[in-house]
Amino acid sequence: MSASMMSQDVASSPRAGVQHRYLTFNRLAQMGNAELERLFAQGKSPSFEQIDGWEFRGWNTNPITRPLMIRKFRKGFTLRSGTYEDGEMIGYNVNVRQNGLRQPHLALPNELDAFRHGYFLITHYTGGGIDPHKDALLLDYQRGPIGSPLHPGRVLKDFVVQLEPDNPDLLLGKAYAKIGPLVVFVSFFVLERYNLIGR
Repeated sequence: MSASMMSQDVASSPRAGVQHRYLTFNRLAQMGNAELERLFAQGKSPSFEQIDGWEFRGWNTNPITRPLMIRKFRKGFTLRSGTYEDGEMIGYNVNVRQNGLRQPHLALPNELDAFRHGYFLITHYTGGGIDPHKDALLLDYQRGPIGSPLHPGRVLKDFVVQLEPDNPDLLLGKAYAKIGPLVVFVSFFVLERYNLIGR
């Protein structure tokens, strides 16, 4: 499913047979922290089956991520081994061109040679030190299977929820940096299904 088809801000008429959604990628990307916090608290953990094999386009809502060149990104999710019941997946980030919100998430240096980095381990969150939500996926960069231990992203712990039960294409995340005993909120981020891995 094309991301452009899933992220329209204009409500479609019910008579046209298209379900209206208040929550869209673009709308969430422009919300403030208070409203995103409320939505995040109501979310549920996405299923591994729904995200496996896909890359999601992403947007960090904190403006400080713009000069850091990480406001826009893509995240990929893939089964680590075995079955979904094993309870673990791995994921990675893709550098993309830092163009506008409504512009395509174009991989760098190009789509045929996308740079993957910032690998993380994905598990169902069971608590432990950071407790923003009891029903979320944990993206743990410190336990990522690939990558340099010096990668700055190793301090990140992301929590991801699905906002609407019938819409697995749109997710909301909350990023924290954990440095020793210190835990700092970094940013909310929005994810939307974008492309199959390898395509």
